[in-house]
Amino acid sequence: MNENIKAITIPAIIMAVFAIALGWRYVLAWTGPTQSPANGNIEAPITSLGVEQVKSGDLAVTDFVADSVTVGAVNNVGAVTSPKFCIGTKCITSWW
Repeated sequence: MNENIKAITIPAIIMAVFAIALGWRYVLAWTGPTQSPANGNIEAPITSLGVEQVKSGDLAVTDFVADSVTVGAVNNVGAVTSPKFCIGTKCITSWW
């Protein structure tokens, strides 16, 4: 009986030490932000505040629902208009 416990305990201890060492390696590899958002290596989050926010880079949205959309300096309620529409590198300024 004592030999059976040793046969299970030793591999379990080895696996536990390996798992802890691997986890500790990830903890040591983590690098936190160098400054507050918008000044360091992390962008400020987009929030639900009622003020204008700017995000540099792409913004992907799966389901976007809004009563109004601002394109440029024009606030559009119920419709989206713009002096030009672009999809990729193809832009149009009129429909006909």
